[in-house]
Amino acid sequence: MDGITLEHIGDTTILRCSRAITINNISEFMALFGTLIQRPEMERIMFVLSPQTRVDASGIGFLVQMHALLVGGHKRLYLCMPPQETLDILKELELTAFLRILTSEEALLLRLPD
Repeated sequence: MDGITLEHIGDTTILRCSRAITINNISEFMALFGTLIQRPEMERIMFVLSPQTRVDASGIGFLVQMHALLVGGHKRLYLCMPPQETLDILKELELTAFLRILTSEEALLLRLPD
């Protein structure tokens, strides 16, 4: 998938995204997350968004749905360094109350297994 890189470190998958998360490509993201969720050794996904990543309303819905699927499977989703516009929308919708959001590379590194 263009604009996506994956790195597996122990029980953590780091997914770096530099493409838009919109209604036009949600099915691609759903398929990717579906594959990742099925990996038994994977306990958490660090979903790192670049400053250029645009997230529309469908993208916000996707993030909430993936969070729910992972929590239901006793796994965790961390949304890392979302663009300020996306972070503002998440705050306005009060989604920051349950989404795990990391706002710096240092916070991300602290969550990685040794």
